[in-house]
Amino acid sequence: AKTLYEEANERLSQAIKDKNFNEAAKAQGLLEVAKQKLEHAVEQTKECSNKRVELDINKKRLLEDYSKHLSTKKRKD
Repeated sequence: AKTLYEEANERLSQAIKDKNFNEAAKAQGLLEVAKQKLEHAVEQTKECSNKRVELDINKKRLLEDYSKHLSTKKRKD
């Protein structure tokens, strides 16, 4: 997405300098696609981050429960 954005931005700048409005329209379309891809990547990153937090919470809970289980088992012995 970043590469696409950079290319589209360069093409748009050149099209404006050249007053080539067909190329400018194409570059604008590429910018829109790049924007959508970047937004999707940000969404995915947020989702992964949330899942990571959830996994850390579950891991902590599991370790605490296992630790309690071991403590209870030692008392019985």
